[in-house]
Amino acid sequence: MSHRVLELRKRIQKLINMRDEKGFTLIEIMISVGVFAILILGLGYAVLAGQRVAGETRSQAIVLLACQQVLEQLQAKSIDELLAEDGSTFSIRLGGAGSTMEPGGVINVDKDLNGDGTIQTGDLYREGRSEDDIVRVRISFKGNTIIEKVVARRTN
Repeated sequence: MSHRVLELRKRIQKLINMRDEKGFTLIEIMISVGVFAILILGLGYAVLAGQRVAGETRSQAIVLLACQQVLEQLQAKSIDELLAEDGSTFSIRLGGAGSTMEPGGVINVDKDLNGDGTIQTGDLYREGRSEDDIVRVRISFKGNTIIEKVVARRTN
């Protein structure tokens, strides 16, 4: 056999024997990098999803607080003043100091306490009251009812 064939056999044998040597092959390293990349992408997605949920929760808390403030202002009014507020709108600042006001708040005031379209005189809330001294106040933002409360005033 020629010298070149022997040299080629030695190289092939050396490549075959590399499995016995310590260390990682190129394929093992590529698989490890791929698995690591998938894990990092999953972690990044989880962080972004967490930030999105935190932002939504913050916005919901701001809307709730703003609607509670509107209700507190309404509770100081008489029944006639409350009825005059029916259909009124308001805006809420959802971001920081430089953000714009978000419209979408609506105040509904109604003498129908349970929302079925009728005014009942014998229900629990009306016991000892006329229909003119009790109303239901519903505060909504962007189509979602945030607060609903029955407000009563004694009229003498």
